[in-house]
Amino acid sequence: MDDKKSKRGYNPDISRLSELNDSFSNFDGLIEKLNSSYQSLETQFESMNKALEETNYRLRQALIENQKAQNFLEMLTEAVPSGIVVYNLEGEITMLNRAACKLLRTDQQTAAIHGLKFAEDSDPELSAMKTIATRSPIISEEKMITLKTGEKLTVSFSTALLYDEYDHISGALELYHDTSKIRQLEDEVTKVKTLAALGEMAATVAHEVRNPLGGILGFAALLRKDFDDDDPRIKTVDKIIKGVENLDQSVSSLLCYAQEVHPAIKPVKIKPFVDDVVSSFRMTLAQNEEISNIDVLISPESLEWRFDPQHIRQCLTNLLLNAHQAQNAQVSDIKLSIVGDDRLNILISDAGAGISDEHKQRLFTPFFTTRKSGTGLGLATVKKLVLLHKGEVKVDSEIGRGTDITLEIPANLH
Repeated sequence: MDDKKSKRGYNPDISRLSELNDSFSNFDGLIEKLNSSYQSLETQFESMNKALEETNYRLRQALIENQKAQNFLEMLTEAVPSGIVVYNLEGEITMLNRAACKLLRTDQQTAAIHGLKFAEDSDPELSAMKTIATRSPIISEEKMITLKTGEKLTVSFSTALLYDEYDHISGALELYHDTSKIRQLEDEVTKVKTLAALGEMAATVAHEVRNPLGGILGFAALLRKDFDDDDPRIKTVDKIIKGVENLDQSVSSLLCYAQEVHPAIKPVKIKPFVDDVVSSFRMTLAQNEEISNIDVLISPESLEWRFDPQHIRQCLTNLLLNAHQAQNAQVSDIKLSIVGDDRLNILISDAGAGISDEHKQRLFTPFFTTRKSGTGLGLATVKKLVLLHKGEVKVDSEIGRGTDITLEIPANLH
């Protein structure tokens, strides 16, 4: 066999070169395919990378928009004046807004308010859990709740169901609104209407009473002239005259409170005005052999203010008389302080027995008085006249400490 190959000119090196050449040719083809595949993959990678960048950009934009929407919702929730309380399906509170925290006397970190404690007279059917159970929202109902502080609160409220992204019920919210002030205003309106009707009736009665009082006083004075100075019956007549005068004064106070008045605003120099009021008040006390040590402070002494001098004179006289009588003595000590800044502050202080919290609530109610001889119209008239000046009356008093009453009259009254 070898001989035959040798004879035919067979060269083994040439055969191996041919095989290597074929292998290199095949390898070159494979390299070309790999290069082509790489270029194709590179193109696909660039395309996918670009698509991924676009997707990431859209995702970032979506996250930004979502954060904006969440921030806006949070700001809106916090800005709402009504209380919002959110419950999950287990009845746990998961969120409260600022108004709810203020209304329920708690804070967002206090988880102890889970399941609000309702008052015994409130309807247990009116709640967010009832809404979850029945799938029926509650619209504008009213109930009373008892806070953990023991305070009872009347609220108007509504409920609504909450849903997740799969449209499944995830909880409920309650929307609270405090109606206490509304109820208070309604009571005030009713009281004002009642007092207005009472005032009209009282004014009519006062006019009818005043005419015969004048006759009684006149006849009593004539009767007194018929008696000698040593006649014991003079004391009885004097009591009649004194009683009629007191009754006439009460009728005058009633008419003053009931009639409609309009302030005549004018500039007033405070120091001479106050000196005149205090001097007249001391003269009135002197008629009953009584004295009041009134310590007056005016700052600055050149102070001038705009108000109705007759109205404020009446206010000061009534308050000075109350401060004197509160001390139950022939001699009283009173402090009268008047300071002007953005408002005129008139402070009258006494060292009397003080006023209880119960009486303070009714202090300016017409016909309310703790004295047997009082008409109960003095302080009511003071408040009426100060309100006509768009001012305020404030009371600071404690049993055993005395009483401070402050009149605040704004500037720039016309």
